[in-house]
Amino acid sequence: VLRLGVWVNLGGTLVTLLGAQAIVGTLVARSISPQAITTQFFDPTRIISGLDMLVVQANTNTVSAHFAGLVASLWLLNRINRP
Repeated sequence: VLRLGVWVNLGGTLVTLLGAQAIVGTLVARSISPQAITTQFFDPTRIISGLDMLVVQANTNTVSAHFAGLVASLWLLNRINRP
C-alpha cells in the first residue's frame, strides 16, 4: 500500500508540475503581450487578475501536498524495512 502511495504521489506531482508550467506560461504570455494603445479600446483579457494568482497558489499547494505525502510514505517504508 505504501509503494502504491509513493507512485500515486509521484504521478500527482508530475501532473501538477506540468499544469504549473502551462499556467505560468499563460500568465507570462499575458504579461508580455503588447499593451493596448491609448487610442484603442482597453482589452481586459490581457490583465493578470487576483484570481489568476489564486490559481498559481492552488497549484503550489497541490505540489506541496503531494510532496508531503511522498515524504510520509517514504518515511513509513523506511521504518517498516528496518532490520
